[in-house]
Formats: sequence, structure tokens, C-alpha cells
Amino acid sequence: MHKNTFLNEQQKKAIATTDRSLLIVAGAGTGKTRVLTEKIANLITQKIDSKHILALTFTNKAADEMRARIQSLVELLPFIGTFHAFGVHILREHGEHIGVPKDFTIADRDDTNSIVRKILKEKNIQDVSPRVCISHIARIKIRTPSEKKQSVSRAEEIARLLYPEYALALQRSHLLDFEDLLTKSIHVLEEFPNIRTAYNFSYILVDEFQDTDTTQNTLLHLLKVPHTKVIAVGDSDQTIYSWRGARVEHMLTFQEDHAPATHIILDKNYRSTKNILEAANSIISKNTLRFEKNLTTDADRGGPVQFLESHNEDEEADTIIDTCIQKHKQGAPYSSMAILYRANFQSRALELACIRAHIPYQVIGVRFFERAEIKNLLAYCIVMLNTHAEHAYTRIAKTLACSIGTQTLNSYFASIKNNTTLPPRIAKKIEPLVHTLFRLKKNISVYTLSKWLSSLVEDIQYATYLANTYDNHQERLQSVKELIAFVEKFDYLDGETALRALLTDASLGSDQDDLRHIHNQRGVSLMTIHASKGLEFDIVVVAGMEEGLFPYEEHWGEENVRDPEEERRLCYVAFTRAKKELICSYAKTRSIFGKKNYKAPSIFLYDIGFKNTEMYYNSNQSNTLNQSKKIEDYIDEDDSIVW
Repeated sequence: MHKNTFLNEQQKKAIATTDRSLLIVAGAGTGKTRVLTEKIANLITQKIDSKHILALTFTNKAADEMRARIQSLVELLPFIGTFHAFGVHILREHGEHIGVPKDFTIADRDDTNSIVRKILKEKNIQDVSPRVCISHIARIKIRTPSEKKQSVSRAEEIARLLYPEYALALQRSHLLDFEDLLTKSIHVLEEFPNIRTAYNFSYILVDEFQDTDTTQNTLLHLLKVPHTKVIAVGDSDQTIYSWRGARVEHMLTFQEDHAPATHIILDKNYRSTKNILEAANSIISKNTLRFEKNLTTDADRGGPVQFLESHNEDEEADTIIDTCIQKHKQGAPYSSMAILYRANFQSRALELACIRAHIPYQVIGVRFFERAEIKNLLAYCIVMLNTHAEHAYTRIAKTLACSIGTQTLNSYFASIKNNTTLPPRIAKKIEPLVHTLFRLKKNISVYTLSKWLSSLVEDIQYATYLANTYDNHQERLQSVKELIAFVEKFDYLDGETALRALLTDASLGSDQDDLRHIHNQRGVSLMTIHASKGLEFDIVVVAGMEEGLFPYEEHWGEENVRDPEEERRLCYVAFTRAKKELICSYAKTRSIFGKKNYKAPSIFLYDIGFKNTEMYYNSNQSNTLNQSKKIEDYIDEDDSIVW
């Protein structure tokens, strides 16, 4: 066994068990990533060929972390990546068997939304948004045949109607969407058993197993051969993505599905104080769909859970920010604090309070690779590999210092598709674009990726474009510099391989992946509880702890009836992000989309005994802060509930 003296007995047992499939039930803060990496290292030191080991994660961040840790322990690395990254691997190698072109690129959310928006406009459908339609298309793709026969909402009816045209639009542009990466990989493995058996994995390790959906579980079963042992690590108490298809049942039936199998529970927490863990345990212990466990710690008891009561959401925000200021005066850096909330719309009042109080903050939500200034540059990368990607050409045309209209672009696309010559007038207009792309294509094999990207930024005078287009151009230029620094990790690869690796990384990144740098920032972090999963902070404030909001009980749309057990799991996740201090806040009234509601304290507050604890309350705070800014100056367009 690979030696590590800093492991507890349950962790050592989990690492040493190699004779059967194993479920490691790892509670929050119990060192699951460490156990998983040590497990892989142990297998390799036992002479298991690394090519017979597959490690599947849910985020690039987790894969990078595991890869970095294992590199220091062993020489040869197995495949470590997300389910979708492995799907890309299968399709690059074997996708042509089912008609997937080798030069496919991966459509991101903006790409798919644009396609659906165009189809909705053509069909004059106005009562369903592109985003909702795309969400339903994704669900249609991953549902089982029996689930597809169930009664559907108006939005899903529209999604089913549009689906054939949507699929055809992707096909024409040599694009695959996120769900295609798995469903088409499954198609390959089901249709060609010889490809399936060629992988021949001895061990398949799965991180965050509680988040697997039906499609991922199907892929896992297809990759198994009779001698394969599955090592799954997860926590049934942290299944908070059922709206994405995650099934907690996959954990509960693991030993039956992967027999012979056993399970080991990791319940020693290395993150939080005793008081915080007791609060988390009291919330989650009322659930029934779970592995029974009680988190323990050798840490101090710490201070009691604190409570804040306010009259309304604006006063709540001011009171929370005032509390953060007081903690800062006591020596806590703002970067050690996080304010978590159940729904995106709650961030408005909190952000305004930060602005009025003049404290540094950041709202976590927009992914790095979805920022306009980054997507523009990625469009150039895409067309280097995929000449059919019309959406990428459209983006590129906007960034060049010449006027290329939609009609000109359409003519250009038609000439590419039909292999025809452009009329001289159109050819002259498109010339700057063609020459730019020709120069870039020529340099791919000459430069490293980071140098190629730097030369691209200079060639198209991108800094000037940003300055002429955005007020916050300096901030956007900083993002461009961050991208160039990021791609240095691909500099060891040759040109097109490096581009493909970058685009795969960018397309498969999750919200979690974009949080990798937040602890380097100086401000308070504002984010949804879903976005906080996997993170930790010294001080955590959970805002909006009221009945109807958290737990969320009402219908939102036609079919989102919240699962009370999942709401408890979400609360458990929120509480266990805190290392030293946990603060719970609620308001007596709250305006949601213009409607004022009177709120009762959340049942979760009663579960942790807030009526028996001193309550912190400041009703005058909002009058003492700078109110010079207008609310309209800070309104965010996206006011949606995040499920």
C-alpha cells in the first residue's frame, strides 16, 4: 500500500480495499479528494497499469487537483477527467462510426441559445424563452424511454417540436452540445462492442458519485467488463442537482448494482467547528434517503451559530454587510467571508449594500469562458479547427476593424459549403477576414498556444476594439491576459492539439471550475448555495432563511415542485461551507418580483434552536450607509431563480 501516515483509520481502510467494488460515503470536509488520489497512487504502486485505470470527476477543477496531487506520487498518470471529457475522448477516437466528424466543436450555452432563438423566431413562438427550451431539450436527451412518455408541459411540447431542427442546425455546423458528448458516446459503445471491450479498465473511480444522472450511470455500466471494480466516492447528503438529473438512488443501490461490493463511511470532518457540525447534523438527520452518519471533529466547539433578523430584504442586506464590516475590523479578511443565498435574485440587495458600504465584493455567477471578451477570442480558435462553425465567424467579424455585414457573411458561408467562388464585390469585403484567418492558420504550427494567442490579440488590435466597445475595457483586457496565462499549460502540445485541448477545457468547464481563483480575491464572495459546493470559508452567512424561500416550497413554472429532502441537503451544504463562524439571516417581509410577502422564519432555523439563542438585530443600519447611488445603476438583467 502507498504509505501516508496522515490518514485516519477509515481513510486507510478505504485506500487499502482493492478486492471488490467500493462505495466511499464521504461526508463534507472528510478529505475525500485526498482519499481518491491516494487510492489511485496505491493502485499504481501495486503494479496496476495506469492505462487500465479511469478516474471520472464532475469538474475540471477536481480533475486538475487530482492530477497535480498524483503527479507528485507516481510517474505514469491514468486518464483523469470529467465524464464529458471522456465522452469527447471516445468521440474523437471512434465518433466517425456513427457520423460524428472529427473536427466537431462543442457548443456552449450561448451557441445553443442562439440556435433555438432563431428557430423560435422563425416559428413565431413567443411564450417560451430559448433558455427554458434548451433546458427541456437537454432533459429530453437524457430521459429513459419510459420517462419520455410521461405527460409534458407546454415548454416541453415546444422543445420536442423544435428538437429536429435544432439537431440539424448543430449537425450543419459540426457542433455537439453538452448532452451529445455522453449520449453519442453511449451510442458508440452500444453499437460497437469491440470498441467497448477494448477499453478494458480494471478500476473505474468516480468522484461526486451522488451527482451522477441516468446517462452517466449508463456510460459507467457500459465501460465495465466482468473484472472491473468500481470505486465511487460521494455523499448522499450532498445530492443537490436533481434538477439536472442527479439521482441519489445511484448511491443507495450501489452495492446491489456493482456486486460484490462494500461501503466505508468517512465521517471525521477536518473543516468546521463542533457547533457548525451539530447544526448541519440536526438539519440532515431528518432525511430518509441517505446513508446514516454523523459528522464529528477534533476541532474546538467554536462560537454559537449566530442569527440576524430584519424587517425586509434591504435591511437584511445592510445588516449582513454591517456584520461583515465588524468581522473585518476584528481581523477577518473580506476574502474569508461568503454570503450564500437560495436564488439569484437575492444578490441584488446584497450587492447594493456592498456598494453603499464601500466594501470589496464579487458576485460569483458569470463563468470566465462565457465572458464576451473571451468568447470572441475562442471563436478564432474554433474556426482554425472547424470551418463549418458559422456562429464563430459571426463573432470574429464583429471584432475586426472593418464592416462585414450579415449578408456578406452568409454569402461567405454558402461559398464554403458549396465550394464555390465568391463574386468580386463580396470577396473584397470579406478579404480582411480571410487574410487574418490565413495568417493565424499559418502561425499555429510555428508558435506555442500562448504566443499564438498573444499574436492574435495584437494582430486584430483587440485592446482597441475593447476600448471602443466597453466602458470597463481595462477589466476585460485583464481577463484576456488571464486567458493567455491560462493557456500556457497547453504550450507543450503542438498547434492544433493545443487548440483542441483549450476548447475542450473551455466548453466543459462548470460553474465550479470558474471559482478556482476566488480565494485570491480581496472581496466578500456572493453566490448561490449551489455554486458554493466544494468551497469553504472562515465565515459564512446564509441569507433569506424564510419559509417559502429556503426551503423553497412553491411551484416555479409548471413542473418544479421542490423536494423537501433536497432542500435539507442544500441547507446542509450551505452550513458545511463554514469553517469558523456560521451566521443565519432572515427577513420578516420580502418583495419577490414586485410582490411583498410576509415571511415566517425557516423551519431550518427552528431545527437548530434559534429561539434559544441570542438574536443579533440592527434596524437602523440602512440609515447610516451611503445611499447616493441609484438602484437602477446596478440592476442585473438575469433575475431568474437558479435550480
